[in-house]
Amino acid sequence: MFVIATFLVGMVALLAYWLAYVHCRRFARAPLDIGLVLPLAVLAGLARLFSPCSFPLLIATSGIDTTVSKSQL
Repeated sequence: MFVIATFLVGMVALLAYWLAYVHCRRFARAPLDIGLVLPLAVLAGLARLFSPCSFPLLIATSGIDTTVSKSQL
């Protein structure tokens, strides 16, 4: 029951936000230039590599083969 109530509250909040976005002019923004967004996205992706939280993930994403063959079992 809690999950259904949370879902319904979230849907009402999203609907209210969408109505405000559509009908209120202060939310109107100029379109972003892809020449600005793409380099910023690449820089953000590179910056996340230097986050201390991502250091343990480097081992998992480095491509080390950690599979166990049947002969090792």
